[in-house]
Amino acid sequence: MGDRRTRTRRLSRRDSPAGSGRENRSNTFRFELAGQTGGTTVRFWQDYARELSDDAYGSYNFNWGYYLESLRLYCETGAGKPFQVAA
Repeated sequence: MGDRRTRTRRLSRRDSPAGSGRENRSNTFRFELAGQTGGTTVRFWQDYARELSDDAYGSYNFNWGYYLESLRLYCETGAGKPFQVAA
C-alpha cells in the first residue's frame, strides 16, 4: 500500500492590502497532500471569511479548478495550462 502520511498547509490572505478590492481577503486556503501508490492526492479547501454571492462563488470554484488541473498537467507531463488573457 502507498504512503498514507498526510501533510496539510494553511495559507491566509489576511495580509492583503486594505482596499485591494479582493473579495477573498481574509480567506484561508488549505492544501492537503497524501501519498498514494503511484502518485499523490491533492485536496484543496477554501474557508470564506464571509458569505459570497453566487457569481463570486462560481467564479472562484471555476478558477481554482482550472489552476489545480493545470498543476496536475504540469506534474504529469511537465507542461501546465497557463491562463490566457483575452486580447
